[in-house]
Amino acid sequence: MGELRKNNNPPPGADHGMAAVVSRNIAALLERRQTEELAKGFQERVADAVTAFTGSMPFVYIHLVLVRCLDSDQSLLAPLPDAV
Repeated sequence: MGELRKNNNPPPGADHGMAAVVSRNIAALLERRQTEELAKGFQERVADAVTAFTGSMPFVYIHLVLVRCLDSDQSLLAPLPDAV
């Protein structure tokens, strides 16, 4: 076997085959993701944009303001009712 090492680094001069495989796989995944992104149609791009917006905090804030404004019993400037 080899010498006992205290860290997980391979000994100097060791085969870096695993690192090359991992690098190749990462590059392949990035290339595939880019290819799939470029292949998306208009509807998929719109759906992605809508999903990204509705999952954001600006959407939450706008929604809170609109719900408060559209509430038939109160206006935006009216104080909140006291808890009973």
